[in-house]
Amino acid sequence: MKSTFLLILPLIALFLSSCAEEIPSDNIPTEEILRHYYAHSTNDGKVYVTAEFYADGGLTIPPFREPFGKTITLNPPAKVVFNGQEMEMKKGVLGEVSYSLSLDQWPTSFEWVWTDKDGQTHSNKANMQTISLSNNPFTQRGDKFVVQWNGAPIQTGEEVRVSLDRGEQAFVETSSDVGSQSIAINSGGYNLNYSEFDEVDISRTLIVSDTKEISVENVAGAYIKLVHTYEERRY
Repeated sequence: MKSTFLLILPLIALFLSSCAEEIPSDNIPTEEILRHYYAHSTNDGKVYVTAEFYADGGLTIPPFREPFGKTITLNPPAKVVFNGQEMEMKKGVLGEVSYSLSLDQWPTSFEWVWTDKDGQTHSNKANMQTISLSNNPFTQRGDKFVVQWNGAPIQTGEEVRVSLDRGEQAFVETSSDVGSQSIAINSGGYNLNYSEFDEVDISRTLIVSDTKEISVENVAGAYIKLVHTYEERRY
């Protein structure tokens, strides 16, 4: 097992280094660039927004997988703006390039505007509401308990995930049922009290994919992911 890992380790390093290769935007045709837009926040209020651009198709089929690949550096006139504010370029540990900014609160709408190498603009938008829990969101129904959240019902393209942990026991459930505003979790025969859980998480995620295939494995276009998480810790 160890020898196998040692054999594949150089291949992993080669893959990561190739993904981190810096490519200027003026070397890539606009129609072959994949735009990956991401925003996430927790109930501490801060919102972290990023944009990444991939040169060799960062998304494999099926389309709802996280993008990866060689990142692109936007050279003027190319740039990316979020809700009217230009995003700042950052480099990761391996040299991968992304653009980011932070906000003090969850916006009512999300719009990324990318200006390509020819000065043409491409806009992508998404909207998603926040999510939270009340002081006692549990309702016992037979062998299930129902978690009711504060916020809008599930919309098309959204998924809500609930995670509850009380030491040796953990309960996790997800739902993408459009119109639902609660999740039923199998109690396993236990009487569950909300105050007994050390860790409580509920998250709402929206994925919007507007991509097209440009080769057998590669696609271009835009991939947006929004995540809002409400957390409680009782240590």
